[in-house]
Amino acid sequence: MELNIDVVCNSTGEVLKEGVSFESAIAFITEKEGKIVNDYFEKVDGSSIDDEVEIRTLWVTIPETVKALKKQEENWEGTKKFWNNWQKQRTQIIW
Repeated sequence: MELNIDVVCNSTGEVLKEGVSFESAIAFITEKEGKIVNDYFEKVDGSSIDDEVEIRTLWVTIPETVKALKKQEENWEGTKKFWNNWQKQRTQIIW
């Protein structure tokens, strides 16, 4: 069992799992009801001169994260609207 799979959130770039087995990565993605968006392979130099390690990165979309990001965006829009309205009312009162 090779432990060289990284699972990265496609929406945020956050590393969700690092250096796990393929089976463990798939179990995690399935548990989170995620979908693999990109399967990326990269060869890097290992600890010795002749050693070359292949790292596999699974870029995934997790519905829970997408939902949280949408909610955050809605909150930002609400906050922006509030402060713009406050600023408008403040300028009308002062001037």
